[in-house]
Amino acid sequence: MTDREELLARVVEHEIASAKEGMPHHAAMMVELNMTPQQMCALMTLESHDALPTSAVCEAVGVKPNVASGIVQRLVDRGYISREESPEDRRVRLLHLTAEGRQFAQAMTADLRDLKRRQFAALSDEQLEQLYEIQLTLAHADVSMPVTMR
Repeated sequence: MTDREELLARVVEHEIASAKEGMPHHAAMMVELNMTPQQMCALMTLESHDALPTSAVCEAVGVKPNVASGIVQRLVDRGYISREESPEDRRVRLLHLTAEGRQFAQAMTADLRDLKRRQFAALSDEQLEQLYEIQLTLAHADVSMPVTMR
């Protein structure tokens, strides 16, 4: 194994370990909010858009349409999203965040932002610059994630 391959393996393992460490916190938060990860993903997806068809939310969450309709219905029942016909195609239902849903999603984003700011405060200015450059590189990397487990 080359030095680069060893370093890459260490970085990947550290990222996985960090993600695993955060799982109990995220799971407890989801239980407290009575929210599934798929519901949270749907809300966060809709926060970034004015309106999306159910199919787009289904794709973003990584579930089949029949599963997505259950996720959507639960969010409608909670008052977080609304559905309406698309003006272009009456067969298509567009999903929108309600005011309550937007407020909830924004609060979740603010909590995440606060957590990340506290984590990153341990870094020097130089390290923050490097991390930002790394994040930009990773954001433009052409990597597709499989929806199913291998």
